[in-house]
Amino acid sequence: LMAAHFVGPCGHVVALEPLPENTRWLQKHLEINHMNNVVVEEVAAWSTTGYLQFMGTPDRVTSHVSQHGTHTVRAVTIDGLVANNDCPPPDHLKIDVEGAESHVLQGATETLKDWQPTIFLATHGDECESECREVLDDLGYVMHAIDGYKDEFIAESRSRV
Repeated sequence: LMAAHFVGPCGHVVALEPLPENTRWLQKHLEINHMNNVVVEEVAAWSTTGYLQFMGTPDRVTSHVSQHGTHTVRAVTIDGLVANNDCPPPDHLKIDVEGAESHVLQGATETLKDWQPTIFLATHGDECESECREVLDDLGYVMHAIDGYKDEFIAESRSRV
């Protein structure tokens, strides 16, 4: 909802959500708020296309990819979505996927090189932050911590900074 408000009625938001229950809730909230500028895809963003095992959790916000997952979800890459015109090239990306952020970035390398979107990134720990920094540094991005948050960053292409 915040992204939909941010881009306004002429903007476009693509939300990727692998959990069916979360997808239903998101669709309902979009409907209640009369947001027509959002497309919700019931998929997981990842480094490759295919299928992943996903572990649901009672709170639904900390669900994550797991070898011992409770259900199977379809995985897509950001690069594939953009290349196939399934979504427009992004100006901004928000990536908060419970520690798998580097996988999403690896599946977006061409999009990041070609379109240089600003990235709002949650890293969920030091190891994840290090992996993301490595991927982004190789792509010419710099990460800046958001004031007051340990695992929240904005990443921008060095050519735009």
